[in-house]
Amino acid sequence: MSIIDALDLPDACFTSTPQNWWSALAPEDWTPDARWGLSDRVLEPLEMLFDPRWALARAGDPAAAIALAIAYDRDGSHHALINAMMSALTANALLGSAAARLVLIHSLSKRSRLDPARYQRALQGWQMLDRELGLAAGGSMGLVAVVADTSNQEAAR
Repeated sequence: MSIIDALDLPDACFTSTPQNWWSALAPEDWTPDARWGLSDRVLEPLEMLFDPRWALARAGDPAAAIALAIAYDRDGSHHALINAMMSALTANALLGSAAARLVLIHSLSKRSRLDPARYQRALQGWQMLDRELGLAAGGSMGLVAVVADTSNQEAAR
């Protein structure tokens, strides 16, 4: 038996690279081995010297991961950069950050409109988890309002 055979990974992990797992795996697919793979193959090896928030995001700071995702998840950003940012965002959502989860859902939803087959499983899984945790509809918007209000207060200082 090879090491690969001994790992507990969902099928999607064998058909895509770890950099793309954020867009293919639903929350329930993230086994301990898949989480290790994300950290070992995506988050740890990347050094992004141009943005000091990267070290914080990959270390589990959801505010840094969210800021990076919002800053770089745009047309014209390199796919590798987007995958790195979304992987850090996913890691923070998996650690329980509701705000990271909401930003991830938004990003997956945006992409799902263009390529439903690629993003649908992950999107539906994160949306279902969001509903199960009681943050759907009005609850999510309330959290977004709090985050926006906090950002506005900091900008006014």
